[in-house]
Amino acid sequence: MKKFKKFKKYKRRLLRLMRAKIHRSRYLAHAKVIAVTGSGGKTSATYFLGKILTDDSTCCVGIHINSWDAINIHLSGIRKPYAYFVQETAVAKAGDMAKNVALLRPNVGIVTTIGQDHYSSFRTLEATATEKGELIKSLRGSGTAVLNADDHHVMGMQNLTDAKVLTYGLSGLADVQASDIRSFWPERLSLSITWREETVRIHTQLFGDLLTTSLLAAIAGALAVGVSLEQCKKSLDGIRPVHNRLSIHQNSRGAWFINDTYKASYWSVAPVISLMKEARAPRKTVVM
Repeated sequence: MKKFKKFKKYKRRLLRLMRAKIHRSRYLAHAKVIAVTGSGGKTSATYFLGKILTDDSTCCVGIHINSWDAINIHLSGIRKPYAYFVQETAVAKAGDMAKNVALLRPNVGIVTTIGQDHYSSFRTLEATATEKGELIKSLRGSGTAVLNADDHHVMGMQNLTDAKVLTYGLSGLADVQASDIRSFWPERLSLSITWREETVRIHTQLFGDLLTTSLLAAIAGALAVGVSLEQCKKSLDGIRPVHNRLSIHQNSRGAWFINDTYKASYWSVAPVISLMKEARAPRKTVVM
């Protein structure tokens, strides 16, 4: 009986994989397929990018669902063509990213940061970068690698590909730069974005400046597929955070709550506490 159930489960997975591959070829043959990875900020970056691309044309967005099985389910559920397909991709062990990109065959790869989420599997930041770098290595010469100029582990990935490289960050060497960042609570995050000779000012509904990297990654990803900087501004003006990722809530008594409880890795705790220290409020409480 156990062998029969195991066989049925294997058969379902195989059929789903076949359907996912067929749908990738049928419905996304002419789409710009964008994969987003990183140790932090990839869900928010995928969400922000999805908002920009959805405002520009038809777009299918996969956030939270980021394992190989989840990507299979997402692809197999497509029933119509899209101009854009944006997928968050994650890894748990060596070889996961290669499987993900073989299924997605992305035109654009975006990497946010390299952090300590994967210590139990990879032990070092260098090993984590090697695994996530498989996304960039998979890109064809006609594709684009979108890399964080402020993270040297991410920037090292530019040597893995013949694809065009588009960088973003606070660095003066970045192609897409952020400047004049304002975010002290109760003020919401606003920043200026410069691309080539153009600069726009974006006013969000985000708490603090930790999501700046995700915003920049999304904007650079949109620019990589031909969306204008002005469209990025229109889509991101007033943007709210993903629920449970520094999301902002107010109760009936007027108290504000910042919720950062979804997959809050230990190495990400200190920066959030720093935001609370900088916030201007008569009373501040941290619950862990």
